[in-house]
Amino acid sequence: MAPVLDTTLSNARELRAKEDFKSKGPEVSAGLARALAHAKAKQWEEAETELNAADATLKEFEGLEVAKSKEWNTLSAKAAQQRKRIQPGLEKLQLQREAQKLMVELRGPKPENSAWDGSVLEVKQYLMQVMNDPDSYEHVATSAPVARDAYWIVKSSFRGKNAFGGKVLNTRYFFIQQGQVVRVEE
Repeated sequence: MAPVLDTTLSNARELRAKEDFKSKGPEVSAGLARALAHAKAKQWEEAETELNAADATLKEFEGLEVAKSKEWNTLSAKAAQQRKRIQPGLEKLQLQREAQKLMVELRGPKPENSAWDGSVLEVKQYLMQVMNDPDSYEHVATSAPVARDAYWIVKSSFRGKNAFGGKVLNTRYFFIQQGQVVRVEE
């Protein structure tokens, strides 16, 4: 009696899979079309999401008679072909993300403007080391730090005595990494 029950359950499962595939097959086809549109627009993540959904749906039918059908094989081949097409874009996107992550790590924590006078501590410390007369330092204005590539960039205006003893106004761009000024430009 058990073999008859197994055969009946198997037949019911196959019948159910055929019915499910009638509705899910067009959904997979539409998802593949959306994946292709995303790939053409170089929207790699969206294309991958659509392909993953299509693959997951197709996988539901593996091992069943439906998976031997022409339609299932056609959809499966299209999904594989589109995945191959988007793979270089996904790899490029991954490399860009890794490069961005390295830039953030290299840049270090964001410098903060003082609540008291708006200066940036890293800039002030740097100027105290390189000025002719550090005691003459007078902060005028400093921009908020802006992230660019591997640096935090700050524009700062300040006064200080030059080599002749006259107080002059200077404005410079300070490039900061890991809490240290590493470059200065006019």
